[in-house]
Formats: sequence, structure tokens, C-alpha cells
Amino acid sequence: MIEHADGTFNTDTTYCDGTNAAIISNLYCLIPMSVLRASPYSLTLNTLVAAKVLAHNSRGWSTSSSANVAGASIQTEPSSMTALTSGTTTSSTQIELDWVALTSPNDGYSTILSYGVEWDQGINSFVELLGETSDFTGTTYTITTGITSGTTYQFKIRSKNKWGWGTFSTITTILAASKPSQMNPVTTTIDPTTGGVTIYFTAPSSNGASISAYLI
Repeated sequence: MIEHADGTFNTDTTYCDGTNAAIISNLYCLIPMSVLRASPYSLTLNTLVAAKVLAHNSRGWSTSSSANVAGASIQTEPSSMTALTSGTTTSSTQIELDWVALTSPNDGYSTILSYGVEWDQGINSFVELLGETSDFTGTTYTITTGITSGTTYQFKIRSKNKWGWGTFSTITTILAASKPSQMNPVTTTIDPTTGGVTIYFTAPSSNGASISAYLI
């Protein structure tokens, strides 16, 4: 008998039919995690799976065992992840993606097997970047090809454990750019009309992002 979320115990003849010869011989039954999480059990994340057992012979049923107080608990797919962030090496020619590894309870109390990242390639159509076709368990990744200076790219991430994929994070938007290049030395002249000093400078390479101000 397996405990439901409301505290009642009922038998499960689909997966734990105690009259089955294999179960009688092997002294165990296997019930899917997905079944325990669904109605009528409705057990939630990290809830102990409690069960009782009775034995039967020609004289009748034994007294029920006590329910276990330790053992397997409910696990789930991972939670939605925090959005990706742009790393310090992001520039006009590459993009560094960083994210935070999931830990319990957000990992569903099951080891994370892969982080799946998708991007829109700058054309608003998401495709796999890494981690879905082949597992990837790192927490940083740098894209060094297919990046166009000044282009904005969108990214989202999700994670997978033994129970499947979690939902995607919110979208992160990253501009392929870095701070402006070092500026050349200024030149100064005396203004012939006012007698003031005019300071001349040349625009540096903007490295993907428009120049918004100068500090003189």
C-alpha cells in the first residue's frame, strides 16, 4: 500500500500487484515516478514515498508493516533556469555566455545531465547552440564563429536530468560589441576669433556599439 498526498494508503494493482509470481519471488515492485506524481497519489517534489506491506498465506493476512520513515523521495524535471548573462570576453567578434549551475531543489533532486542553449543567430529563429544533441554540463561557453559586429543576438537556456528537460529561461539579448578602441592623442589650436583653445579628436573604432558620449 502506498501513501497518497492526503495521508491515506491504497494498493496499486497495476505496478505492485502482490499476487504476481515475479513480485512474490523477487520481493519488490517498481512503480514509475511519473505515476506517483500524478493523481491519485499527487506526491510533490522531495516528498518521501511511504508504503506498507502485508503478507498472505492459507491462514489469512498478516498485520500491516509500519510505513517506512526514510528512503526514496519524489524527484522531478529541473526548474526553469535563471537567464544567461554576457561574459567579460564578449566583444564585436565573439560572445561569452555564462550561467549558474542548478542545485537542489531546483535540479529536481536529480543530477543535471546537460544544459541546453538555443540562440536566434541574429535572425529571430531559435536553433540549438549546444547541449541538446550532445550533453554539455559546463557553465560557460564562448561563440567564436558566426558573430557579426554590432548585431544583437538572443539566447535562452534549459537543463535536463534523468526525468527530462525543464522549461526555458527568459530570453537574454546580447550585442556583439566591446568598449571603444583607445583614442588617438588630441590636437589643440588657438581659435583666431575668440582666442580660446579648440580641442580636436578623432572618433575611435566603436567596436560594434555606437558612440554615445565622449569624456574630454
